Amino acid sequence: KNGVSSTAPEAEVENYEFGIKHRAEDGSWYMNASVYYLEWVGRQGVRSVQVDLNGDGVITNLPAPSGENFNAVPFAAGDSNTRGLEIDGAVSLTDKLTFGGSIAYADTEITKALNEALPLRFFGKTDAKGFKFPLVPDFSGALFLQHEDKLAGERSWYARGDMTYIGKRYDSIVNFAYVPVQIRANARVGMRTEAWDVSVFVNNLFDDDTLEASRYNSDSAADPFFFQLAASEAVLANKRQFGVTASYRF
Repeated sequence: KNGVSSTAPEAEVENYEFGIKHRAEDGSWYMNASVYYLEWVGRQGVRSVQVDLNGDGVITNLPAPSGENFNAVPFAAGDSNTRGLEIDGAVSLTDKLTFGGSIAYADTEITKALNEALPLRFFGKTDAKGFKFPLVPDFSGALFLQHEDKLAGERSWYARGDMTYIGKRYDSIVNFAYVPVQIRANARVGMRTEAWDVSVFVNNLFDDDTLEASRYNSDSAADPFFFQLAASEAVLANKRQFGVTASYRF
């Protein structure tokens, strides 16, 4: 109706995964690993259009339903493949100190991208085959180190540091603009018993301001007839945060 579909096109995902899990008999270490292949056929996309609802030949430059802009239309955007590896584990370095982490690798490839305006706009192509999928880093990972020790009675205290890594991510299928590598660190110190837990924490310890994400948007500005200006919508990072948490188990 009015050029806007009420249903989304069909999509199909085939996923193959092989993994292994192992934990030491004494519980001193564990490791999980998996490899996978994912094939996405009929990947769905959403785009905006302008529809002359009243047929007067002029677009009312207001959001629908008052105007005739920004009608979200689902469409079949093409196919893509992803192959990857994921590993996570932890080891007790001493009876009080534990070290662990995870790493992930993802190789994404668009095998067919149809009905997309970006390849046509930038390259004069109707297909973005061979480009990487947007917003997916090749590498990501995390590390942690935690120390825990007994206090008087049932109480114990702990200190933990975490670090996360997210690799470079493109903001669209044309692989031009990107979010650079993001590295964040957090710290927490607390005290607990079987019944309660109190801790103080610092998130984003070094006040890293790398963007959380960024996505290409062709609808950032419009004249009465065509969407002509484009931009990348960015999600800003949270500043360094200090806080206190408390929990009680009944």
